[in-house]
Amino acid sequence: SEEEEAYVKVVAERLNRRILPRVDGEESLEAFRARMRAWAKQLCEAPGGLDLVEMAGNTWRRKARKISGGLGGVVQEMKDFKNRMAEGSSLLFGAIKCSAMAGALSKSVDQQTKTKEGKL
Repeated sequence: SEEEEAYVKVVAERLNRRILPRVDGEESLEAFRARMRAWAKQLCEAPGGLDLVEMAGNTWRRKARKISGGLGGVVQEMKDFKNRMAEGSSLLFGAIKCSAMAGALSKSVDQQTKTKEGKL
């Protein structure tokens, strides 16, 4: 959706602003590490923050591998493709599983209703 795309753009811009001083050479490696550690600690202390930190780190590593090109970039492209396929099949499997559970629940309710009607 457009809202999702806009949100992703905002998050990407924020992440870029965090790393640009280091990329542009305006910040030393030590200062960058200290700033990132402080930010990561702050995120980890928030509810669900640890997952967010892990996702951001994985995203940055994947992006760096793609940008670096070569064999690492090709391998990362293949991994991303595999992950996209796995996510799609996982969603499909989840939908099928939910459908089966809903069917079983419906049968159970029908049986309970018939049992109650038979007792009346």
